[in-house]
Amino acid sequence: ATPAAIVEHYADFASSYDDTILNEYQYAAHLKMPEAVLALATGDALRVLDCGCGTGLVAAPFFAASAKHEVTGVDVTPSMTAIAAEKPYKRVLTCSVQEALTGELAGERFDVILIVGMMEFIDDPP
Repeated sequence: ATPAAIVEHYADFASSYDDTILNEYQYAAHLKMPEAVLALATGDALRVLDCGCGTGLVAAPFFAASAKHEVTGVDVTPSMTAIAAEKPYKRVLTCSVQEALTGELAGERFDVILIVGMMEFIDDPP
């Protein structure tokens, strides 16, 4: 899907996204993936890249586990990143993951890269 198609699809969905995903779809990956990662963590601060961060649902367990984790979110949909920016991300970028990795995040290192529920949106990985 093109970034424009993704933005169009999610633009009006942002305000009800979390409620719909959790209650209507019974979504659980937002808990399972972070729990698995945090179970393996040694207690050190983690630098986390949340690809396709949406509203911040998948990163929430990292925020809850420790304020020392630094989470960077990337999503192409401005209405989603506006909600994510209200959460304790180190920063939230509104662009495609490809643009972030070849632009502002080029050369940065992360301990964890979260790609939950967005693989189908990556057309041409860098």
